[in-house]
Amino acid sequence: MRLAQILLLVQVLLTIAHGQDRSFLVGETQDCFAGKIIHPAKVDIFLLDPVKSPEIVRILDDMEKQVPKGNDQNVDAFFASYQRLTSATRKTKPLGHIRSNETGGFAFHTLKDGMTVLLLGMAEREDEPAYYAYLRLKLQPGKNSATLDFDQGNACKSH
Repeated sequence: MRLAQILLLVQVLLTIAHGQDRSFLVGETQDCFAGKIIHPAKVDIFLLDPVKSPEIVRILDDMEKQVPKGNDQNVDAFFASYQRLTSATRKTKPLGHIRSNETGGFAFHTLKDGMTVLLLGMAEREDEPAYYAYLRLKLQPGKNSATLDFDQGNACKSH
């Protein structure tokens, strides 16, 4: 009987803590390796307010235009922008910062619903000097889900 009361109290407290104006975000990292989807671990995941991080938004927009394609000579500009991105991210005050776990999972709790956020994942990889992915999301009440796709779905779709 005592255990049932405690469980009921915990449930009530959780309901209050995650009220209608509260959101939480659960996500996973995703990439493609040898034609198979993998979920990278130890990726730094930053939750940013795009209004308070306009420099990061500008750099990401620049990088979208600079992504090297085929024999493109834009590689230097792209990597210079990536260096600016890593520097700007270190200097900013994120809403949250976490590292993805061994299965590529991550979560942010007690967020305000209706808020637009920028989810940015970055990691140092020996074989990929600009390893990053990002999403812009508008948080809904309760649970929100996101997949940070470092391959952008390209390589695994072709297999």
